[in-house]
Amino acid sequence: MEPARGQGHRDELRRRRGDLRAASPVHRAGADAPPFLVVHGDTDTVAGVGQSRRLVARLRAVSREPVCYAELPHAQHGFDGLPTARTAYTVRAVHRFLTAVHTRATATAR
Repeated sequence: MEPARGQGHRDELRRRRGDLRAASPVHRAGADAPPFLVVHGDTDTVAGVGQSRRLVARLRAVSREPVCYAELPHAQHGFDGLPTARTAYTVRAVHRFLTAVHTRATATAR
């Protein structure tokens, strides 16, 4: 008898649980994580926004470095595929984040 539709997939996930956990960014985050800026569209259908929320929560709990999070309303996975006003704001936000990280790093190196 053939397994119910989807059962084989669930069985495979159960068998590979350890591998999947080891590859998960959430479970790999530690005190030595670099600075993070996570930008996620709240209507992303490719990678659910909950994945970024969990990663950010974990990083904030364990990392010594800055962790920033921007959740963009009504944005899909490839929200910046075409230039829009939102793209320009996102580019500015990334620039500000990188400038702050660089400034912080060079100040502590002195």
